[in-house]
Amino acid sequence: MYKIVWITNTPLAAVKQKLNLGLFGTGTWMDNLLTGLLKSKAYEFYIISPYPIENFSFVEEGITFYIIHSNLSIYNSTEKEFLYQIKKIIFNIKPDLIHIHGSERRSGLLCEEGEIINVPIIISLQGLTSQISKVVIKRIFKAYHIVLKSDESFYYKMKDLYFQTKYVINMFRSGLRERRILKINKYFFGRTDFDKSTLMKFNSKARYFPEPRILREPFYHDKWELNKADRNSILLLNIRGPAKSAETAIRALILLNSKYPDIELRVGGIDEKGYYGQYLMKFARRNNLSSKVKLLGYLSDYETIRWLKKSHVFCLTSLIENSPNTLAEAQMIGLPCVAHITGGVASYVDDNSALNYFNNNNADLAKKIEIVFSDDEFAVSLGQKAYEVSHRRHDIEKSIAMVGSAYQTILEQNTQHE
Repeated sequence: MYKIVWITNTPLAAVKQKLNLGLFGTGTWMDNLLTGLLKSKAYEFYIISPYPIENFSFVEEGITFYIIHSNLSIYNSTEKEFLYQIKKIIFNIKPDLIHIHGSERRSGLLCEEGEIINVPIIISLQGLTSQISKVVIKRIFKAYHIVLKSDESFYYKMKDLYFQTKYVINMFRSGLRERRILKINKYFFGRTDFDKSTLMKFNSKARYFPEPRILREPFYHDKWELNKADRNSILLLNIRGPAKSAETAIRALILLNSKYPDIELRVGGIDEKGYYGQYLMKFARRNNLSSKVKLLGYLSDYETIRWLKKSHVFCLTSLIENSPNTLAEAQMIGLPCVAHITGGVASYVDDNSALNYFNNNNADLAKKIEIVFSDDEFAVSLGQKAYEVSHRRHDIEKSIAMVGSAYQTILEQNTQHE
């Protein structure tokens, strides 16, 4: 039985249950992958994750979980202690393979430890901070403008400006570190043409294995129906800040409002307490659209599904994405989608499973939304195409088999070289 160490950016479900955290947030796809790989009985797993509490470990159903005290933010630039603790654990386990989920953290530098960590390492490419940081840095002055125009007190404005600046600096450092990680490691998982081309730009000798993302389990069991949706409603999800460019959808709303007086834009992942939510609502009010824009706040899995099923179209307005889970989940339940082509988004829509727009063009976005609103037969057909393509792309058994096959290839190669 091979010993496999996983290093993740967020605790898995067993840890969340142990700490009574609730099964919230990201990373649930890793639980599905882990469950599937355990069925082969070929692997013994050790899972290392950060969390801001004292270090501890426990064993559950044959899996050993380690929690290392660290900030959950992937942009935390002071992770030397986190890396040191990982090395101690790995030295004691003596694994056959290390799988690092994400190229954002300092753990991607383990291969620099030479004889200390003389183990093959494979890294799953996820957000690609080296590319996201370019967009965030370009948008920092827009973020400053939004904060200064907010209704917050002077104290909170200064606090927001401080955290925005700190975020950009850490993002920049993380991007530089990721470039180094891509250059020095040998094996990588990825899922888009964008992450593959980014990797090859920094490391043409790297071995790239496709790893289709497993989505959150509830999204495999529901389906959108036009006759149960609220007509002329638009949904955005996971809108956390200016890089998600939700204002592009409001600009499209301005163009569509006269023709569709009952139109509504629903924005998940944000409320009016933060500076970006305030900015969006101010922008809407300036254009007499405040009654047409609804901020939904944070949404659980099932709340997300409910809003997807209640909406007429989903729009991805992000300025940069690698593998957008929100788009994949909307496609998964068969909701018609319109996507901004940037980064790895093209790999999710290259089979006509969504309508596309380019260059953050709000007029083009409005035209594509109107196509869905005005043609029921096309909308249903587009949703069905998305449903079929997404279920093939995110097939759980296929994804597990591809990861297992990559593990075996790497393990066999390194056994031969010993």
